[in-house]
Order: sequence, then structure tokens, then C-alpha cells
Amino acid sequence: MSSRSQRALRFREGSDNSGATAYQRGERSLRANIYQRTEALKRGGRPPPANTVAPAVTGTATVGQTLTTTNGTWTGVATPTYTRQWFRGNHPISGATALTYVLVSADQGYNVFCRVTATDANGSAVADSNLRGPIA
Repeated sequence: MSSRSQRALRFREGSDNSGATAYQRGERSLRANIYQRTEALKRGGRPPPANTVAPAVTGTATVGQTLTTTNGTWTGVATPTYTRQWFRGNHPISGATALTYVLVSADQGYNVFCRVTATDANGSAVADSNLRGPIA
């Protein structure tokens, strides 16, 4: 299969520029979350927040348009606080930490997603949103 065909297949499957599909990224995120919770329980402490519904990004995947993310749904002892980081492919976008992100020309051809970190008194955990793109 040509590299062009492979690239088209990755985009069609919702993969990022490393070739990881959204499903694979979700599996990695879930495994990391399970590991964090298990380690906290081994230490006799309470586990950090756990993501039960992934963050969701909505909006039109076109330069100049605004994407919006949710924090997702989390469990925890107390209400967690949230921080966000938007990504272009697998690279964080400098300064993009709000609930919304306006797509710029540098995003063109890439998938964009948002990583949400939830923190409470017992620690923190991350969850990635769905991919939007490739950006037109």
C-alpha cells in the first residue's frame, strides 16, 4: 500500500499523525487510568478521579472555526478541578488551554483533540477527547 493510501486510511479511521486510531488512544488512556487507581489502592489511599464519560469535542473541522470541548464525567471524593490542553496531531498547541479553540492554518491536515486533566485531593488523571479532523 502506498504511503498516500496509508495516510488516507489513518485519517478515515480517525487516527492521529502517529498512526494511532482514536480507539487505540482510548485504550491507552483507559489502561493508564486503571493503573493509577490500582497503585493508589495498593498504597492504602483513595484513588484519583476516574473518567467515566470521555471529554467530547464539537465544532466544524475547518480553519477559522471554533472547536469546543466538555470536561467529560469524572468520579472522585470531591469535585475535581479541570485543566485542558489542545493537541495538533500528537503535539500540544502552545497556549491552547481553554474550553474553546479557534482552528488556525497550522492545524490544516491534522487531527485536533483536547486532553482534560481532572485533579482532586487524591491525585489527578487524564482523558483524551475524540479527534476532529483532518482539518480542512
